[in-house]
Amino acid sequence: MAQLEPSHPATTYFAERLQELASTTNVRTHDDSGQVRKMTPLRLQKLLKEQAPDLPVSQTQIYRYYHGEAAPRLDVVWELAHLLGVSPRAFLPE
Repeated sequence: MAQLEPSHPATTYFAERLQELASTTNVRTHDDSGQVRKMTPLRLQKLLKEQAPDLPVSQTQIYRYYHGEAAPRLDVVWELAHLLGVSPRAFLPE
C-alpha cells in the first residue's frame, strides 16, 4: 500500500483556515423553515456552485481542500473567500 506524502505547509494552512472559517459561518436554509445550519464541505460546494457556476469544483475536490489533500487554484481561493466574507489573504499566513 502506497503511503501518502505529507501535504505542503501552505496546503495544510489553507485547510486549517478553511475549516476554521467554515466552523464560524452559518447558513440559513432557503426553505420555509428558515433553519440555520453549519457550513459543511457539501454546503460549501453547493453555495460555490451557485455563486460561481463556471468554476468547476466538485464535492470531492472541496473535500480534498478541506482536509489538506489538495491545494486550490487561485480562482477557487478567491471565490471561497468571497463566499465566506473574508479577504483571500485570510488563507495566507502572516
